[in-house]
Amino acid sequence: MEQNNQQFLREYKRGNKEMMDLYHEAATKISVSDSNLAILSAIYEIGEGCLQRDLCRELFMNKQTVNSAVRKMVKEGYIYLTPGNGREMHIQYTEKGKEFVQKCIRPLLMKDQQAFLSLSQEDQKELVRISGLYLRNLKQQLEKTET
Repeated sequence: MEQNNQQFLREYKRGNKEMMDLYHEAATKISVSDSNLAILSAIYEIGEGCLQRDLCRELFMNKQTVNSAVRKMVKEGYIYLTPGNGREMHIQYTEKGKEFVQKCIRPLLMKDQQAFLSLSQEDQKELVRISGLYLRNLKQQLEKTET
């Protein structure tokens, strides 16, 4: 029985790795880094005017990674920042950024959505439920080993 459990876990990890590889290939095809793809996608999904902390929360990325990627995309002309309350900076697309998102990011997100929608609603719910359960269990196990 233990061997089957190990095999299932390997298959699950292999599937996750393959999914990450697919997104990496997509990023490479449109000439952006994986983190820029994730950030541009998140801005599209959250909405312009979002804050870097919104991206951190949405993408589970640390502040330094998001901040570096945002600064790079500002230099590349995809986004710009507008002041908010205190030190907050709202993220907006430039015209170049809007065109890039419409041409490259939006179609990718639509394909992702179509892949998910091709599942029955029952399978969608089950996928979300099981993935969430696994992540909560993994988090608990990792917290046990931290000192």
